[in-house]
Amino acid sequence: MRVRSMSASGEGVWIVDEDTKRVFKYNEQSRTFDIKGIRKSFQLSTSRNGHTVMLSMVDPKIYEWIEDESDWKTVDDTWSSKVTQGENGRIYKIDYGS
Repeated sequence: MRVRSMSASGEGVWIVDEDTKRVFKYNEQSRTFDIKGIRKSFQLSTSRNGHTVMLSMVDPKIYEWIEDESDWKTVDDTWSSKVTQGENGRIYKIDYGS
């Protein structure tokens, strides 16, 4: 596995695989990376409170990982080129065309 993007928080380590563009989270018990959802990603960002967001490759929107549902849910309908998180999970982004 080659890493395209990586982010870590108290909850764990997340990566985007360069070849598949799929998102994985490190599993401490099995010591392997488990795939998370079916979306492909450009970039990941995690916050200290454990929220993980990513930019989708299909539509460059921001999605958040919902562990209870084991799925990515849309956070914002605008197309973004960059995303990161700050204090308390606040999302900072750069929209296309800005």
